[in-house]
Amino acid sequence: MALLNIRNLTVKFATATGSFTAVDGIDVRVDRGEVLAIVGESGSGKSVSMLAVMGLLPDTATITSDEMTYDGRDISNMSGPERRRLIGREITMIFQEPVASLNPAFTVGFQIEEVLRLNLGLGSRDARGRALELFRAVGIPEPEVKIDAYPHQMSGGQCQRVMIAMAIASNPRLLIADEPTTALDVTIQKQILDLLMKLQEDYGMALILITHDMGVVAETADRVVVQYKGRKMEEADVLTLFESPRHPYTRAAVGPAGTCNRGPLAHRLGILPAGGSVMTSTVPVVEGRAIVQDYNVPGSLFARGTQVRALSGIDFKVEKGKTLAIVGESGSGKSTLARIIALIDAPTGGELRIDGEVADIRRRRPVPALRSKVQMVFQNPYGSLNPRQKVGDVLMEPLVINTDYPATERRDRAEAMLKKVGLQPEHFNRYPHMFSGGQRQRIAIARALMLNPALLVLDEPVSALDLSVQAQVLNLLTDLQDEFELTYVFVSHDLSVVRYIADEVMVISRGVAVEQGSREALFANPQHPYTQSLFAATPVTDVEAIRARVARRKAARLVQPV
Repeated sequence: MALLNIRNLTVKFATATGSFTAVDGIDVRVDRGEVLAIVGESGSGKSVSMLAVMGLLPDTATITSDEMTYDGRDISNMSGPERRRLIGREITMIFQEPVASLNPAFTVGFQIEEVLRLNLGLGSRDARGRALELFRAVGIPEPEVKIDAYPHQMSGGQCQRVMIAMAIASNPRLLIADEPTTALDVTIQKQILDLLMKLQEDYGMALILITHDMGVVAETADRVVVQYKGRKMEEADVLTLFESPRHPYTRAAVGPAGTCNRGPLAHRLGILPAGGSVMTSTVPVVEGRAIVQDYNVPGSLFARGTQVRALSGIDFKVEKGKTLAIVGESGSGKSTLARIIALIDAPTGGELRIDGEVADIRRRRPVPALRSKVQMVFQNPYGSLNPRQKVGDVLMEPLVINTDYPATERRDRAEAMLKKVGLQPEHFNRYPHMFSGGQRQRIAIARALMLNPALLVLDEPVSALDLSVQAQVLNLLTDLQDEFELTYVFVSHDLSVVRYIADEVMVISRGVAVEQGSREALFANPQHPYTQSLFAATPVTDVEAIRARVARRKAARLVQPV
């Protein structure tokens, strides 16, 4: 008997314009000790179907099914107290954004202890002891110190480990992980995936992994369900799915076996060859010479203040129409460098030149004249757009501040830019929350282009987007680069994205540029051990590697005691 069995699940949401079907007749089965991957792009219904199981959908949702059972018990007809005894004890969930899932007003230790007190009835002393054990189990460094830390004092990877510790606190039999590694760099992603697989084997849990990353699927799953627009397109064991995908959507998502994450991205996009514009310029659009950035950490009554060096002697230059990709794991300094290039932060030392002119933020010379030449696109489009402003106002604001165009011309330019990024004039009067993640990123790109900049700094612009939307945004960026002769500084941890879009690649580790060169040279023969470790940590979709992993898991299960 399956541990979780769902037949013909349908979820509809009541909206102002009528009923919207998010999940349409989905079947899901998970066996004991199995790893099931549910794959699909945004809007495919993969998260909604699992939130229906957890009972976390809003009142506007209508849920129907022919069967929804856990270990033979009917979930859909359980009373509130019965469901609460089940959810959080036997079935737990890890959510996509760990920082947003944790309460910023309480320490992470208190939040785990709360779970232990409510679900297991532990006293305060026992709950703290168990919380420390869980911190050690998930590999959080200095658990005695970190247990009293607040979420904002921990990295994204550490916060995700806290969420995992919270999820396994009551020894669940089924763990649902919703995009647990989205927006994490490849080395942290590998650590989190390795941790989840180890815990799954140690605790004998069934694991449902919701993801859009086929590389993650290749390295973790036993069986795969592919969803698209609320329906199940295909279901197969992981080896069969990668060897002979049947549905066209699955074939597009899998692509050919490759040495980089999810296969060569140029094939996946199927439109453009790898690389950017071939235009050259005698004067670099942006150049950095020995860039240094230090941060002062204030002291306290019991500790002296210290100085942290985030960047140490970074040199780079980018020619007109070219793309420099900056690669590194969390905390490497890549976003710090991006903010310096975007004229948001001033470097402690070194020199930054834009179109040959020295940009000295501290002395404000001649920064005001250069700001319109440099624009930035941030990682989270929803967080970078004012939710109270309509899209038209968002796009016209740079023109209001920096030009003397009349209102009619500002509107005409904003509507024209909407068309350039693949949106429609009727979107002009809508608010950001009314758009999908990919559409919001298009709006952010449109805003950045309103002043006709020479340089765009893009900080992880596609890391939180699913596979097909990533492809759309990357194709858009390439088209815009060719049309406007733009220069890009592209920050990313996804090597397949870098391989597609970059001309030059700079690898940063702990504030130092450890390797720099052309895309072709770096991908063909990475020299520095850190660069080699990034490639080694990237999930591989090679069929032979999947076959070997499946064989190892089967052998391990054969020797496990009953």
